[in-house]
Amino acid sequence: MPLMVTGGFRSRPAMDAALDADALDMIGLGKPFAEDPDIAVHLLAESSAKAMLKVIKLPLPALTGLAEMAWAKSQIHRIAAGKKPNPPYGPFLNFVRSQFAQKRDAKRYRAWLARSA
Repeated sequence: MPLMVTGGFRSRPAMDAALDADALDMIGLGKPFAEDPDIAVHLLAESSAKAMLKVIKLPLPALTGLAEMAWAKSQIHRIAAGKKPNPPYGPFLNFVRSQFAQKRDAKRYRAWLARSA
């Protein structure tokens, strides 16, 4: 069964080593893609290329992780809408906006389920 790993790989040499050792079959790029939609092109073109990520630091590690995920999600939404990455909001405000949007979407989904039942 093919094995794909997403998360943790940031450099072409590390990716090559894992692939050459048959440790996995594919490598997914989530957060690096959110920052640079052309990251795969750069990694394939340059043997020493690295994916650089925006550093997000908040007072609590748990908040930092949530803010990183919210930031990457907002980037991917911008890319899907045909916009360039780099939203105008900072990591914390972006996290708060994401929480409100998720709450709104969950409410809409519950209402849809109730109508469909």
